[in-house]
Amino acid sequence: MSYPASFRFFFLLLAIHTVSAVVLQSAESRPNVILIMADDLGYETIGANGGTSYRTPVLDGLAAGGVRFERCYVQPLCTPTRVQMMTGAY
Repeated sequence: MSYPASFRFFFLLLAIHTVSAVVLQSAESRPNVILIMADDLGYETIGANGGTSYRTPVLDGLAAGGVRFERCYVQPLCTPTRVQMMTGAY
């Protein structure tokens, strides 16, 4: 069975449109997450939290344009956090 060229072209465009819609929808539904890990970083060290000891313009810019966590709970040692990040288990 032979289809005319215009019929095949229409279905090709339809397939491309469907695939691109699915790809764009899946890309929009995923959030952008940036994880920053640092050792011995106090709350007051970053300029966005009122610190004046160090200049942190990039972190200040990220804090101004994104989400800030005001209450963070951490382990007293950095080893459990590092192991959890490397293995995915705690």
